[in-house]
Amino acid sequence: MLDKDEQNLDKLTPLRRLRTFKILSKKERLKYMLCKCGMEISDDAVHCICCGSKYTAKNKPSGKRTMMKAINDGLMSHIERLAKMVAKGSRNEEETRRWVVDVLRTGFGYTDDHIETEMKALGKRVDIAIKIKGKVMLVIECKASSINLNDSATRQAANYATALGSEWAAVTNGQKWLLYHVSPRQGEEPEVIEIFDVEVLNEDGISKYDIEMLYLLTEEALIDGEGLSPYHVRQCASYDNVIETIINSENILNVICNELRDKYKEKTGVLVDEDLSDYLSERLEILFGVEFEEEE
Repeated sequence: MLDKDEQNLDKLTPLRRLRTFKILSKKERLKYMLCKCGMEISDDAVHCICCGSKYTAKNKPSGKRTMMKAINDGLMSHIERLAKMVAKGSRNEEETRRWVVDVLRTGFGYTDDHIETEMKALGKRVDIAIKIKGKVMLVIECKASSINLNDSATRQAANYATALGSEWAAVTNGQKWLLYHVSPRQGEEPEVIEIFDVEVLNEDGISKYDIEMLYLLTEEALIDGEGLSPYHVRQCASYDNVIETIINSENILNVICNELRDKYKEKTGVLVDEDLSDYLSERLEILFGVEFEEEE
């Protein structure tokens, strides 16, 4: 395990960086773009400043930062074409699909072996299915660039993903990209959790955050399951989980009760000594419209 200091490679001396390198897996080394000696390799480096190893475009580690730069460059190379589609009010879904395929090739590093545009699910053609080692890892539903994305498109993509055994579904009209984690449920519609919602053609342009999120669509991120981290964050802080935790946590209720007493005393000069927890729980249940049974 790395200690807290070792997790920040930028602050390590070459010797400690080398020690850290020996602990890291190959996957982590590529993520940090490290030379075989453990020294970090910059995007424009032609040799390692530590051991002198020479690097070319062919043998340089293709780390996460390099991939993110490629995504940004790939989007920028096609952004004018997208802007023209939007300006003319295109309602042609096929035009969007072709644009997305070109971006996946130039920006995300996918090849024709990865991109399937003739696959069928539920009796219909799936716009784009991303296959990695023969398995469908991502389904992308494309809509016309002038069409607002809605719940219907999300359900469509999620149902396709479930039918094809994929836990990831994306919906895009070119301008807006949404990624969802999809979990099948017996006898019910699949559970669909939004992971990100980014726009690449707004006034702010393509931000670093946009690229970080879009990176989750890459082969590396899909294989590593990097999208699961934001998924678990959203699940942990879901509406029901937050409310249930507030209502059923004695510590949180005590904190709120103490705050209420202090605020009330400031306003009225009266100190309320009685236990407020039961009454507060009832008020919270009414406020949020939920009721949680007490554990036996």
